[in-house]
Amino acid sequence: MGGSSLAPEVICNTADVALTVLDTTDPDQVRRALDDRLDRTVVVVSSKSGSTVETDSHRRIYEQAFRSAGIDPAERIVVVTDPGSPLEQAAVEAGYTIFLADPNVGGRYSALSAFGLVPSALAGAEVEQLLDDAAEVLPSLALNEGNPGLALGAALGGAALAGRDKLILEDQLTEINGLPDWIEQLVAESTGKQGKGILPVVAAEPTGARDELVVAIESDDGDVRVDGPLGAQFMVWEYATALAGLVLGVNPFDQPDVAESKDNTTRVLDGPRPPRSPCWSTGPSRSTARAGPATCQACSPSCSRRCPPTATWPSWPTSTGWPPSTLPCRRTPTSSR
Repeated sequence: MGGSSLAPEVICNTADVALTVLDTTDPDQVRRALDDRLDRTVVVVSSKSGSTVETDSHRRIYEQAFRSAGIDPAERIVVVTDPGSPLEQAAVEAGYTIFLADPNVGGRYSALSAFGLVPSALAGAEVEQLLDDAAEVLPSLALNEGNPGLALGAALGGAALAGRDKLILEDQLTEINGLPDWIEQLVAESTGKQGKGILPVVAAEPTGARDELVVAIESDDGDVRVDGPLGAQFMVWEYATALAGLVLGVNPFDQPDVAESKDNTTRVLDGPRPPRSPCWSTGPSRSTARAGPATCQACSPSCSRRCPPTATWPSWPTSTGWPPSTLPCRRTPTSSR
């Protein structure tokens, strides 16, 4: 999800090779992915922390699907994670192929690490050329003059300090497919904190507003132009974004809001479950004016309300729509009875 999926998606779209990115827990999308040529599927499970609940859920679902289809999950699941993560431990125990990434590289800066390269290479993209293009631009990023990353970063940070903090990304003339989607998360998550930040805008035309900075990829239709193949673009934008964060006075490598959200989710999942309110479900005569036998569906040894196992509800006029499919617990007074 996020930095672990956006880069390989851009790489594969640009190389015109098929890659399905499952970065949601929406049941319909998960089902569509499971039903799509499972017998020919290799699953790359990517997680830096190795503890992301959604990613681990995807892994477990595919494990079950492979076993149900008579396929050994160890032959189809590849794991990309940081050394020492819970996911690495689980992968070792399951016999999965493992690629360990550099733990010092954040997810949104990981386009040219194992997180970006492994799924792209398995999908059929020429990652060697991607790395060659990145290596070619790398020496220029150490220069005081003629440094594309320095120029772009200074433009981004300086414009934001001057009130031009809406970054319009123009990519209509480039052959790179989907790069602004990756740039959006890189810039927004790196600079958006402490009440500061740069707001990237994707797939929108410039309006001429005074708070806009238009950056054009391989064209002259903007205030700033950024040239180069995809590997070079990854390098230049990562460098520039880090520099822009420093210009704004924020740490471009941390993500306090993301960490806080994960911590809150973990606390909720690990904490006690809230009490479940028992309800009554009507019996066979729910479509008539008189309710039939009703049974408390939520009663259990842990229920504190001690509802009787069965009961009969009184008659209700048909016009009121009673009885509904569920009724409140008998011991809970309501004004609607």
